[in-house]
Order: sequence, then structure tokens, then C-alpha cells
Amino acid sequence: MTTEDFIEFELNGSFLKNSGILGLLRLLEFKGAEAVKNVDYAVDGNSLRVSKDCLLYTSPSPRD
Repeated sequence: MTTEDFIEFELNGSFLKNSGILGLLRLLEFKGAEAVKNVDYAVDGNSLRVSKDCLLYTSPSPRD
């Protein structure tokens, strides 16, 4: 995968944005999740990179 295959989220001073990013990270790390660390997502300092394929897979369907 290339860097174009990922979306990067960066923690900053915004409480709401940071809590959303941390919530997404918890979702990815959930026991039942099929996301694989350093493949589907990676944490590097204050950045969270998530593969676009993983985001599409974990998004709710329009029927939900």
C-alpha cells in the first residue's frame, strides 16, 4: 500500500477532534475488530493513519 491508500488523523488541541480520533482508535483495537495494527492502521506519535479500505469496511451501511 502507498501513502495515498491511507488517511492521516493528527491529534491537536481540539478536545472534540481528539476524542473522536481516540474513539476511532478504540474501535480499531476492539477485540472483535478485524483491523490489523501496522497493516490497516498505524499510530506514530500524535498521528493515526488508517487505510481507506479499512474505513470503508468499518463504516455503517446506508441501511443501518
